[in-house]
Amino acid sequence: HRELVFQQQLHDLLVPVMFESLLSTHPRDESGMLEDMQFVIQNHLQDITVQLERTSEDQVSISRITGTQFDITVVVAVPEEVLDLLPQIVQNKGGIKFYPLFFTHGINEQQTIAYKIGETSQQDRICEQFMDDLQSYIDNHVTPNMECFDFAVYNNLVPSMERLRNLYKDTKRSKCPDFIVQAEQIGRDVGCVRYTSCKSAKDRTGMSVTYEYCNILCGQHELDQEDVPPLLEQFRRDGTRYHNTFKNIGSYKYCFNKLQCKMLPSIYRPPPGTFGDGAQQT
Repeated sequence: HRELVFQQQLHDLLVPVMFESLLSTHPRDESGMLEDMQFVIQNHLQDITVQLERTSEDQVSISRITGTQFDITVVVAVPEEVLDLLPQIVQNKGGIKFYPLFFTHGINEQQTIAYKIGETSQQDRICEQFMDDLQSYIDNHVTPNMECFDFAVYNNLVPSMERLRNLYKDTKRSKCPDFIVQAEQIGRDVGCVRYTSCKSAKDRTGMSVTYEYCNILCGQHELDQEDVPPLLEQFRRDGTRYHNTFKNIGSYKYCFNKLQCKMLPSIYRPPPGTFGDGAQQT
């Protein structure tokens, strides 16, 4: 059903984009980054329009950006054999817009401190807005096109959203990885483009996306739950996220020390030997 959903999104010229932040609300440097992310995603992503432009092998066509700071058009050159597969309205340079969805949930030792000293209101506000925006998208853009969705997936959206809101109550008291996992699942169910980031999109992000890989394999490719732990360790030892650490810092080490690892929720802890004591977490 995912191809049908994407085709419908293109026909409607509106693609939902879900951003997952793992930033902490303490100290100020990360909470400041969180403020910046929230402002840009919720206020300016909607100012961007994407148009697809037909090109052929014998043409030199360059993608380009036009417009102003508050009205940006990105023109993307697309081979004609690809463009012909898309809805007619897109072929005719219909402008594709984005529906922004943004949530955050800190998972490191600094977020533990934030809970202890009561500095989580920023996270609470963002998540409450996220759940309202997500429900609005479901009501206005999923329900009218329910025939594009797998019947079981569509029928599960109401209990899924109810579970998300119940898990959110837990996030107000302590870290709740299940809230992140549930939000990711709903995002996939409604056909969101998904982004995950922390401070450098390397360490905490690596832990989150590798766990999401396993959840996708369980949900879509019949991976048994008992096979998740060894596969998750393999992803984190030998996968692209591990190689990404070398490209960033010149060393095959996640930037966690032993204390920082202990403060992470268990599903987000790197395997022994893959992190470095004394390294600065990013």
